[in-house]
Amino acid sequence: MSKILTLNEIPGGRDFVCGDIHGAYSCVMAALKGLNFDKTKDRLICAGDLVDRGPQNYECIQLLAEKWFFCCLGNHEDMAYQHFTGGYMGQWWGGNGGHWINHAPQEAEGIIRHEFAKLPYLITVKNADGTRFHALHAELPLQKIVRMNIQLSDELLENEGKFLELAETYGAGDGVSVLWARSLFYSAYRAEQNDTLLRKLAKQAEMYKYEQAFGTVSPIFSGHTIVQRPLTIGAQTNIDTCAYDSYTGDGPYAPYFPKGWEGLTVVEPRAGKYWLVNDREFRETTPAVVVIKELDQNVETVKERP
Repeated sequence: MSKILTLNEIPGGRDFVCGDIHGAYSCVMAALKGLNFDKTKDRLICAGDLVDRGPQNYECIQLLAEKWFFCCLGNHEDMAYQHFTGGYMGQWWGGNGGHWINHAPQEAEGIIRHEFAKLPYLITVKNADGTRFHALHAELPLQKIVRMNIQLSDELLENEGKFLELAETYGAGDGVSVLWARSLFYSAYRAEQNDTLLRKLAKQAEMYKYEQAFGTVSPIFSGHTIVQRPLTIGAQTNIDTCAYDSYTGDGPYAPYFPKGWEGLTVVEPRAGKYWLVNDREFRETTPAVVVIKELDQNVETVKERP
């Protein structure tokens, strides 16, 4: 089964991409309402991590039966699938939010076994005007790409063999890059996105030649690493704003104490619009953009995650 799913624009329809849902089904429903989502011609693409940590996981996996819903494979889907199929990563699922399965309807296991196995690493949407955008869960190994003296392009991402060579690169102590890597956005994990942080990220991007690695590739939308607002570095925008932590009060798995920035981020790539959604609000937002060039030489260097 292919790990790349290519979709063509639906005439008159809209395409939306959301960050990690993590069991926040009510946030998805609020987003559909706020967007005036038309299930007959609009589509919602999740960047992976449909389940775990949030309160409504069974409802979330049922979204996979909807014709308007698409989802990239995330590391949490991969752990869940391997839990039931004897894979190595399955042992980590329970400790990473998978305990909801103990209270889920019996049908949940079947959905995980059959539907999670079909999820692609990469979803590409080709627009009628020749433009396109991509969605994946985490990151491609940008430093390896630089060392290989190649650049990302839409043509490379269409070539499954070349794409998998990059996507399935293993990081130290983690799984494959496309599901687990955090090098690009790690310094912004849950951090306030002030000027100092953005300049540090710019210095890091300059040091590791991330702009060179991105080459000519069309916009990529991803999640995996929690950020306080959408964050763009080079061609890639992280839209994981911690939907599962947007609930108030005691959740079934953890107490939730939102600080105000948490929610499900949804982007309409063709329109360039972003929204933050939770049970209390639906509002437009904008991404912070890291400017890689014209840096002050006194900015502190950001080191990579050990």
